[in-house]
Amino acid sequence: MKDLIWTIIVMWVIYKLITIFKTISIQRSNSTYQNEKENLNNTNQKLKNPSKKEIKDAVQKHMNKEGDYVDFEEIK
Repeated sequence: MKDLIWTIIVMWVIYKLITIFKTISIQRSNSTYQNEKENLNNTNQKLKNPSKKEIKDAVQKHMNKEGDYVDFEEIK
């Protein structure tokens, strides 16, 4: 009878350990998902609302790449 009781106790302890590890795993995956979601939102907001400095830098970069205007007929 003692063996049966000890077997049940050991099985219960193993079951509890498994459920604890499952919840820890789920919590970690949820926190990782939340961090990725926040990073994505921050990136999207940065793209939607660029600062004046970012706009100025983008315009300057484009102006530096752009060459002098050449009329099509002059290319011949």
